[in-house]
Amino acid sequence: MRIISLNVGLPSAQLSEGRKVITAGAKRPVPRAMLHFGNFEGDGQADQLNHGELEKAVCVYPFDHYPYWNRQLGRDLKPGAFSENLTISGAIETEVCVGDVFQMGEAMVQVSQPRMPCTKLAAKNESKMLPKLIADIGYTGFYMRVFVGGAGGCGRQLRSFSSPPRAHHNSRGEQHHLREVQ
Repeated sequence: MRIISLNVGLPSAQLSEGRKVITAGAKRPVPRAMLHFGNFEGDGQADQLNHGELEKAVCVYPFDHYPYWNRQLGRDLKPGAFSENLTISGAIETEVCVGDVFQMGEAMVQVSQPRMPCTKLAAKNESKMLPKLIADIGYTGFYMRVFVGGAGGCGRQLRSFSSPPRAHHNSRGEQHHLREVQ
């Protein structure tokens, strides 16, 4: 897998169907950013009930799906169009499993769960049906948790590891054991 684009954004007001909503979905590409346990530097989540936190620190979307959505939506989408932190090539949802561990430069991350698209993504891409279409076709993307923070950037490879580490240290040096991968 290779990182096509690293995208970050902070919560801001956006218009959605004539209403003002707070979202961090307007992510913009950056050449590199430090990855911490909760997210990339310069990134945030407006809805922390459904996004972010340790289990959803990094949102990943395969660039391999972009040609399909370009045809479906009738326009040329740019990396970050699905509000993902990492736009990747070389792996899709059916090729990664919850529990897979990858090294990304200095950082180590683990696939934690599939992503479920929300209505703010629909508004951003001007397609009310987009979350349903994404779920129906299975082009959802996925989330990753962070084992080891570090610098990340475009063009880097995500190198796979065969077995996940079972503990990591937080920014204060405290050890946290992860539940077993099922």
